[in-house]
Amino acid sequence: MKPKSIKSLLALALLAPGVLFAQTTAKTTPVGYITHEIASGESFAPGGAATLISPTLIRPTEFAGVSTVSPSGGAVITFTAGVPADLNDTYVLEISSGVKEGWWSTVASSTATTITVDDAFPSSLPAGTQVTVRKHNTLESFLGFNNPGLVTFNGVDSSDEVQILNPVTQQSTPYAFVTADDLGDPAYPNGAWLNVSSSEPANNTVILPGTCVLVKRIGNSALSFVSTGAVKTTKTEVDIYPDFNFLGTAQAANGTFGTSGLASQLNLWDGVGTDYDELQNVLATQSSIPYAAIDDGGPVMYNISSSDYATTEPIKEGTGMFLKRTGNAASTIVLQGSVVAQ
Repeated sequence: MKPKSIKSLLALALLAPGVLFAQTTAKTTPVGYITHEIASGESFAPGGAATLISPTLIRPTEFAGVSTVSPSGGAVITFTAGVPADLNDTYVLEISSGVKEGWWSTVASSTATTITVDDAFPSSLPAGTQVTVRKHNTLESFLGFNNPGLVTFNGVDSSDEVQILNPVTQQSTPYAFVTADDLGDPAYPNGAWLNVSSSEPANNTVILPGTCVLVKRIGNSALSFVSTGAVKTTKTEVDIYPDFNFLGTAQAANGTFGTSGLASQLNLWDGVGTDYDELQNVLATQSSIPYAAIDDGGPVMYNISSSDYATTEPIKEGTGMFLKRTGNAASTIVLQGSVVAQ
């Protein structure tokens, strides 16, 4: 069976911007870089080509601590001292060990001894819960000031876009880069990422942990760029909703479906029905390879196109996939972190 075309899946994303489908401490953290490839749109005009990429690398830890009491039952976690008192919604707090490792929430505020987050902490967390705090990945931190060299937006001509999905509404928001000359705003001397829908600068738009973005490329050449950051060795929890989700990659090197931990968490395919989770790996040719988890004496990943097991198939770092959920409710899955040789 040949890889099935994703052109029907991407038509609205590519042709109608803004609508998609009808979504421990720094001292021991290794750092690195990842090269991301973006497909040429030359052969796919007028819709362009779609590439899914993710900021697999994360920003450095700025605070790591252990709670003095259980944070369960509320959205406040308490420490003895040392918390930066100016934390805000540009930061993410993550549980870094224990059964809830990988749970995260955006920071709301902080004091010298407490951090308040947007969501209630999971139940049954003990005193001594370990957490880390770092800056969220954003359009600017991941893509720089148009490091990929995308076709810029001038308000008149077509441009390349970076789309972020809201999986709850199944709406995507398109962003494009505007040069300093076209922006005409002295506050942005290097240019800015612009929310195409609202026409507002959007450099600090967050790319949520464990997710990816869709790059719509109309330019007539393939591109590549390098992202840098810290290698994430802990788990990452990701919310998954019915219909389409943008799923990122969490392992910075040598990741496979077998090491991803996905098979035991996806809704299984029985080979007949449609109510299951399908992962779609988008190729530069704009076809996709569909994968699912099947029960063969235990959950295992399966390549639907080739009818082969996919345990050893690589998941390239810095890329992303569609996760299509049909007939099942929202849930969370946990991506495994990178394994770093000591």
